[in-house]
Amino acid sequence: RAAAAPPSLATAADAEAYAAAGPLALACGLAGDGADARVDVAAVGERICADLGFDAGALTEQQARRVYHYYVPVYAWVERLRAAKRAAGDDAPLVVGLSAPQGCGKTTITEELIGLFATDGRAATCVSVDDFYLTYEEQTALAAAEGNPLLEYRGNAGSHDLKLGASTLRALKGINEAGGGEVRVPRYDKTAFSGRGTRAPEDDWPSVAAPLDVVLFEGWMLGFAPVGAEAARAVSPDLEAVDARLEAYAEELESVVDAWLVVKIGDPNVRGRGGRARARLRVGVGCLCVGEGSRPLDGSLCERVRVCADDSDEPVRTRCAPTTLLPFFIKRPTPCGRPSQWVFKWRQQAEEAARAAGKPTLTDDEVRDFVMRYQPAYEAYLPGLYADGPRGAVAAGKTVLMVEVEEDRSVKEA
Repeated sequence: RAAAAPPSLATAADAEAYAAAGPLALACGLAGDGADARVDVAAVGERICADLGFDAGALTEQQARRVYHYYVPVYAWVERLRAAKRAAGDDAPLVVGLSAPQGCGKTTITEELIGLFATDGRAATCVSVDDFYLTYEEQTALAAAEGNPLLEYRGNAGSHDLKLGASTLRALKGINEAGGGEVRVPRYDKTAFSGRGTRAPEDDWPSVAAPLDVVLFEGWMLGFAPVGAEAARAVSPDLEAVDARLEAYAEELESVVDAWLVVKIGDPNVRGRGGRARARLRVGVGCLCVGEGSRPLDGSLCERVRVCADDSDEPVRTRCAPTTLLPFFIKRPTPCGRPSQWVFKWRQQAEEAARAAGKPTLTDDEVRDFVMRYQPAYEAYLPGLYADGPRGAVAAGKTVLMVEVEEDRSVKEA
């Protein structure tokens, strides 16, 4: 898409008009008959620009869209829901579920929202589903018991302590009751055990005190609905065990959510359900890798089954240790859907930033391994999330705001 000319935002009226012309304006109360004057669009936009290091007086078209067509409307939407909750006599904090793939900007938008609320005298906090991961010892035990590559490391459904998550979220939901209180929120140290990670010591958990106005509950897999054993196996035989564990997430974690913000990327028909041709099945003997031609698989040099994370059709080649020879069905990978490519590129960008800051980083091969771990879930669950919203949300009358972003993380224009 050709870059548009930077908008003229010389006055507060210009900023309001530009925000009102964005794709989220109507849903977020910045345009139409239901427009809400509660949010000072120009002032909020200037604060966001200052946080992001943008020159508010000379924004590029991409920066302007990011600020006034994305962050400002989302802030207005959350504030409108918070105010309505208070007006209805409900003193509990508003819990907003944020479902978005890795790397698409969850951290940035949650930090911006928390800062904006603080400036307005409101208290907001963020809780990540990542902070409820199993301890290193528990995850190691799970990996040994399951023998499933999708459960070998943290990430997929089944690798979280749901009881800890449920107790934390319910405590935050009730924090304003009986004169208020304080809640310790778990944190997960992803750098521990050479990057395998473990839960941080409880003494390192931050405390959240009442009164609390907004809880932002974010995660890459929030709102995913189980597809059933057969559909899960069609994506990957290993996904069946993950799918079976998803149902508990709705009851334990997602039931406390009042409203949903879903960040959509790329084409929702990623692989599998209509968006990608089915992989060809072939019987082989050897390790669980794709062999070449009809030659038996001996594990000496093979192409491990993984989703390609670049623009090539070719699977990533890796050397595997010889294994016991067993018959099995294998699928030859075909080109990736866009989300896997975007997540891979975003993860690369994060690693480059960390490397520039002198922090430990992953190699490109390690980033591919990281992305591959999540791809079966994206393939199975994103189409349903984008088509129907988070499971049960619409039936329960919960508000759902769907935001589609481009590869540069700016909101997609109508």
